[in-house]
Amino acid sequence: MQADTSVTGIIYSDTTWTKANSSYGLTGPVGVPEGVTLTIEPGVTVNLNDYYIRVNGTLRAIGSSNDKIRINGVSGAPPLGLLIPFTYGISFTIISEGYNEQTGSGRIIENAILSQTSISLSGSNKISSNIIDSFIFTGTLPIISNNIITGKIGASVSAVVLNNTITDGSSGGGITLELTDNAFIFGNTISGCSSVGISVGGSATIERNLVKNNNYGISVYVEGWATIQNNTISNNYVGLKYGSTVAYPTISYNNFEDNSYNLYLDVSKDIDVINNWWGTTDIQAIKQSIFDFEEDFNLGAVNFTPFLTAPNPEATPAATYVPITTPPPTTPSPTNFTTPTLMPSQEPQQTEFTTIIGVAIVVAVFGAGLGLLIYLSKRK
Repeated sequence: MQADTSVTGIIYSDTTWTKANSSYGLTGPVGVPEGVTLTIEPGVTVNLNDYYIRVNGTLRAIGSSNDKIRINGVSGAPPLGLLIPFTYGISFTIISEGYNEQTGSGRIIENAILSQTSISLSGSNKISSNIIDSFIFTGTLPIISNNIITGKIGASVSAVVLNNTITDGSSGGGITLELTDNAFIFGNTISGCSSVGISVGGSATIERNLVKNNNYGISVYVEGWATIQNNTISNNYVGLKYGSTVAYPTISYNNFEDNSYNLYLDVSKDIDVINNWWGTTDIQAIKQSIFDFEEDFNLGAVNFTPFLTAPNPEATPAATYVPITTPPPTTPSPTNFTTPTLMPSQEPQQTEFTTIIGVAIVVAVFGAGLGLLIYLSKRK
């Protein structure tokens, strides 16, 4: 067996790790300074050996569907919770070159197999078409798409997470949104999480996801707005848990099916969750699937009428990324389909939709970015 090509320290000039010299083994941490690009060719194997790659410049690791890059790292969870960057795996700092969707330039990991390799993202990155079995922490404007992830995505500030298949790893959760601003969670399949499929702790649009076979499907737990629509939430113990008095989500046109509790209200606040499908048109059966003041007088009341009388056919993952940017609709979907009948008979007001062209989202995150930059600049 060919020995690793040993690498350690700071890479001071543009460098390519080639398949001919593969595999590469870290004998210490590797740093990519600002203005420098590290390119990893298809078919290369990188063994982190309990070390990490810190990227202040650019990392371009682009494999192919037939010749994937393999990165073998370490396992574990980030120290001190979700919001603290960690010093193993691959870490992109806020000063590294952002990914440009129009030109394809900037930092990207694509068509790679990352085994026990956690990823920390700050700024704009593209993480696409990979197989990942660890933790992804995201800061501002990452694009995480079309991956198979056995683990957890933790997003703060903003993120675009679309068309991924996410199952429970050792983390117990699927996607956790912490203090997000305008995050988009679209078209994912999230299953088998021993805690929560999607934890909503900020502002986000959560649309056309399949959330199934988790302990809690979706949990709303801190302040912020969220649009939760056109999702199928099925076969969870609790489909949606609502546990915040200062959150103002819009929850509509979802299919709630075969959950032990379709909705569990955990605060003394009345909420509206109209225009959803609850698996039946029997009002008493719907009430029995909702835990609110009727089960505990300390809780608020859930208003679920009017409701859909048939499943929403658009409440499934879709191949096209078309999240909405306008306030939540009262019509079923921004895409074309036959409008489900409401029950009782009450016609919703029509609302126009706009769509986002591409995935370029501009979010002001000076405070969070500065704090992260200071933190990372002090790490050795």
